[in-house]
Amino acid sequence: MSTTRAGTLEQEVGRGLLDLGVGVAAWVPGLGVTGCAEAYAAVAGRAAPPSFHEEVAVGCAHGAAITGMRSAVAMKTHGLLKAANAVSDAVFCGTTAAFVLVIADDPTGIQSDSVIAAGPVLDALELPWVASGPATIGCDLSRIVARSERLGLPAAIVIDAADASTPAVATDAEPVPPSPTYRRDPVRHLLVPALIRHQRAVLSARLAGTDPPPPPPLPRFPDGIPPRWRPALDRYAPLFRAFAARRSSFTAGDIGISSCYGFPPYDAIDVVTYMGGAIPLAIGAHLAGRTDAWAVTGDFSFISAGHLGLLEAVAREVPLRILLLANGQAETTGGQPVPSSLLDRVLDGYADAIVPLDDPLDEHACEHALKETVSRDELSVVVARFPPP
Repeated sequence: MSTTRAGTLEQEVGRGLLDLGVGVAAWVPGLGVTGCAEAYAAVAGRAAPPSFHEEVAVGCAHGAAITGMRSAVAMKTHGLLKAANAVSDAVFCGTTAAFVLVIADDPTGIQSDSVIAAGPVLDALELPWVASGPATIGCDLSRIVARSERLGLPAAIVIDAADASTPAVATDAEPVPPSPTYRRDPVRHLLVPALIRHQRAVLSARLAGTDPPPPPPLPRFPDGIPPRWRPALDRYAPLFRAFAARRSSFTAGDIGISSCYGFPPYDAIDVVTYMGGAIPLAIGAHLAGRTDAWAVTGDFSFISAGHLGLLEAVAREVPLRILLLANGQAETTGGQPVPSSLLDRVLDGYADAIVPLDDPLDEHACEHALKETVSRDELSVVVARFPPP
């Protein structure tokens, strides 16, 4: 690599990521972050709107990386704490293409409500990372992108926010090889209890540079499903038969009972992460070219965090398709009630996007609602309201 230009540290982060083939970028404004995003947008000729929550930003970037497009997300250390669940799941789930987190540390509290060091947080999350600065940013970016792609894991680069406006040593990136191609890998990408021990072993092997263990057989629906969950899953069956028949190129789901429909013979969900993660993941997949992507979420997950992804979809003008299972309770955690009034309050701002499905036990009604959704070229939320069991 040869020195060819001059700019500030944050400018060289933004330009360098684009040079290295990052096609989807997300960011939450902050000291040491905003300039990175502005530099990326100036060179790319397109501006990504800022995300309002770091967990959503991480989910979007992760969805793009899983489906084969290099991605990056930029935030302060405090934002990393807010996004920790999404980051941890990205580490366990892995990536296809490189996924880089740019963390702006503020060790002297220039513009922060508290002082937190990024390094111990990244170590606890088992995220490969490197500290960088104005003298080495070009080389460090190139190496961290290559490392992420080689390991199949997200990786982070930490800069000191105080150095954001410091002149940096700028370098041209070496020619970037094509990103790996996405293929469905439910054993790795469905973060569910039946597979988590294997996923833990795979992560440990990747970090240690050893061969991962052979994959276990996937549970098969319904025999491989715990008996206590089968009654709820039986109620979902007509809807998921119709949903599986309209198989998209990518469907993201939330951890919960519905994730079992990622198992054969349905194979209806491709990636499952934290509660509320389906919508950001599907947005990222859409931005990476999977324009038929779906998100499947439940009412509890949607209210707790998933609705934040809807704001991202609107801000980015992504015509996402969402299947929202409204059964009035948190099935996975013991049946705690989810008042329909709370769900309706959140959905009121998206009235034009709603596709009602008031009889999800009728397979023909399900087919009709899904067909209508696929015909629309705008944000669409199929709200499947299940009667009490």
